[in-house]
Amino acid sequence: MIDKLLAIVAQTLVSAVSRLVSARQAESPMSLSFPTFGTLLVGQALRLRRALRPAPRDLNNTRTARPGVARRPWICPTKTKWHWAVGLRHGVWGIVAFILPASVAYGASGYVGSKVCAGCHMNVYRTFSKTDMGRSLSLASNSEPAARVKQSVVVHNEKLDRYFDVHKASDGIYQSEYQLNADGSDAFRNTQKLAYAIGSGRNGTGYLVERGGFLFEAPLSYYSRTGAWAMSPGFEEADVGFNRPVLEGCVACHSGLAEPVPPGVGEYRNPPFKQMAIGCENCHGPGALHVAERSHQAPVHGGSDRSIVNPAKLDPWLADNICMKCHQGTALRILQPGKSYHDFRPGTPLNETMAIFAAPLGRDEANVSPLLEHFTLMSLSKCYIAMKGRMSCLTCHDPHVQPEANTVEYFRNKCLTCHVEASCKLPLSTRQSQSPSNDCAGCHMPKRSVTIIAHSVLTDHRIVKTKDQPFPTALFNSSKPLQSGLIHLNAVPGRIDRIPALTLFRAFAELAPKDAAYRPNYLQSLDEVARTDADNPEVLSALAWMHLADGPRHDETKAFDELSRAVAGGTTRAADYEKLADLLSKSARRSEAISVLEKGIKLAPSEERLYKKLSLIYISDRQYGKALETMRGTVQLFPEDGFMRELLRKAEQGSAISGR
Repeated sequence: MIDKLLAIVAQTLVSAVSRLVSARQAESPMSLSFPTFGTLLVGQALRLRRALRPAPRDLNNTRTARPGVARRPWICPTKTKWHWAVGLRHGVWGIVAFILPASVAYGASGYVGSKVCAGCHMNVYRTFSKTDMGRSLSLASNSEPAARVKQSVVVHNEKLDRYFDVHKASDGIYQSEYQLNADGSDAFRNTQKLAYAIGSGRNGTGYLVERGGFLFEAPLSYYSRTGAWAMSPGFEEADVGFNRPVLEGCVACHSGLAEPVPPGVGEYRNPPFKQMAIGCENCHGPGALHVAERSHQAPVHGGSDRSIVNPAKLDPWLADNICMKCHQGTALRILQPGKSYHDFRPGTPLNETMAIFAAPLGRDEANVSPLLEHFTLMSLSKCYIAMKGRMSCLTCHDPHVQPEANTVEYFRNKCLTCHVEASCKLPLSTRQSQSPSNDCAGCHMPKRSVTIIAHSVLTDHRIVKTKDQPFPTALFNSSKPLQSGLIHLNAVPGRIDRIPALTLFRAFAELAPKDAAYRPNYLQSLDEVARTDADNPEVLSALAWMHLADGPRHDETKAFDELSRAVAGGTTRAADYEKLADLLSKSARRSEAISVLEKGIKLAPSEERLYKKLSLIYISDRQYGKALETMRGTVQLFPEDGFMRELLRKAEQGSAISGR
């Protein structure tokens, strides 16, 4: 009877899984939904098996009393004993044998989500969920600053002459941008619902708007240090409204598992996050294999479970690579050819996914910002140098726990794992008289203000003897490999450092506009990739703009050909679409110009310049109705643009007079 029931259950589950796989193969392979479903399916099948079968027998076929089994909820599979072998006879593992290949067919990445991990590691899950990383992303309405908003909070940006507010409504929390006329009426008002809160709130909380499948930054953030709302970083100087796209490289370090739509210019699947906050698998890697092996009680060979990455058992440098992915953020982070931010897997060298570069500092500019430069600053510490590769981020940090009460004592005890009380030459009475007392990190790793982000401070991770201790010579004469004048921070030790030409080109393409000294390096790297990666849209775009510039290489015919190929290849630069449309329009090929602009707008709907150019080409082509329609759409998306508002007003007046 039991066998028949289990057979029916297995058949039903297999049918359900088959439908899921066939219906969802086209979705992202990095999905939580199906692996989570599969894992829970196994658990529930096992629970059903335990509930239906009689009490198990021991190895001698003697009945073993197990009261209450049928009423127990599913728990960690590894905590059940040998009697799972009995389940094999009834086909439970037949279900497992189907689910695992189906999971591979659905997506080889094998992510299952932190809640599945919590089935066995509940205590770790609970403590991690309280850390800054475990609270890195949430629904906007669930954020602490949102909960404090009782009435509208207004911020006036005098430089921009714009007002911004944050307010609550019955269905969520909103932000508005508006401008006032002389009589106090609204010149315009743009109100957007906030979808997500980004940041733990340690220094502050930013907000994201979801619109048309794209994510955008909101102009106001909450700053914990001042306890007030103010302009988000970068919004102080320019009015970009609600149209700054959230790119893949940003959100990859603030979320557990984002779902960007290639080519990664701000568009996301629905929902945009399979897991919102940073979770277990960001540091331990995909967990599907681990769940399957532990559920099956597969033997562990060599005393180490190789089905999951344990950073504590990695080589310290390799463990630090996991942290460097996000905590070495203000240096140049350049994706390797063909890679995305989600291709990195803990336990592998980060350099296989992205190269991290820094420019050597002059002795008169040795003021490294503490903003996400944790690894570089740590590596310049005497402690780190003296440990000769045995010190890592994990020496002082347990990512699963963030002490809140007794923080000073917690980190002092970390110091005392290598040092002794007598190591400090400052008298104990002096140390105890300070506030907080006897604070090792307070003296040797002081907090510093972050100039890039207002109202924020971060711990300087260079461990110093005194606060005025100069930087070591290593900062100026780096022992790390140099690539055309750049320090390759995450070069793999012991390997010949070979950087792809396209990677170096991308690095200098970011540096050259900011520092003319890198212009020769940029041009040299461009000549190299023109030979090695001639069909790459980034390369074609760069060649085109070089040929459009005044000088000995000016050649508009070549530029037209290169821009055409770049657009056909999917360039992500809005300027490429705008310029190609301009060249086509000048050649009286306006219908082609319109198609190019429509393609660019579909790729990057937040680029106002494309809408303006499209309006002008419609006017040139005497398509006045479409021009007016485009202008109205532009003002609706970018109401903060006073020039477009006035242009639309005049166009509508003219249209009314002419009767069009």
